[in-house]
Amino acid sequence: MATRPSSPLLKLILEAARKKGWNTATLANAAGLERSRLKLVLAGREPLLVDELILLSNAMELAPADLVGLDVAEERPALASVPASPRSVPAHSAPDPFGNHAEQALRLGFALGCDIFLTMTTDMLGESGVPISVIKRFAPNLPIRLESIYHRHNDPQYFPQGVQLRLSFDAVYTCLFPWAAIQQVTFYPAPPPEPEEEEESAEEEGEPDNVVRLRLV
Repeated sequence: MATRPSSPLLKLILEAARKKGWNTATLANAAGLERSRLKLVLAGREPLLVDELILLSNAMELAPADLVGLDVAEERPALASVPASPRSVPAHSAPDPFGNHAEQALRLGFALGCDIFLTMTTDMLGESGVPISVIKRFAPNLPIRLESIYHRHNDPQYFPQGVQLRLSFDAVYTCLFPWAAIQQVTFYPAPPPEPEEEEESAEEEGEPDNVVRLRLV
């Protein structure tokens, strides 16, 4: 989430929503806000309006006293639009319903090692690194299948503005796809192994049919 004067307020609202077990859709419905608008606000991409704060506070049953004492600092500009290195997350972090759904889905798919199918809107891929001829050919939606056997070559790198992947078209390209361009993420999980059949013991196999078994009750 970007650093804004409203960041402490949003953090308080998010913590209250998580305690209730709510996701973005539930919170938006309870507050009477558009889900798409709320996602932008929670992500720090749009400012939090006073009316929205009141609606969210009412939905979360937060009293004015709950907002007192929050460290509301002045917004500081980002040092750079592109990070020097990819960001990392804890290896066993739990899904965050208020976080970046596309990023969490991709991290899970690569971690599982299953085939991944992506659908991206081509309107946002002009500067992604994908060849223009490919973008024009598949407009308005570019399908990309990431086969598990090539995951190590895809070398996914996660940045605040998007995911970087190495892909093969007519040659190998390093492409940065904006998160907002990802419209669909589909997994193709590998089938589970067949359960092993239990073999009968040698003693049971060799017993005659007329043997009477006794049990202690």
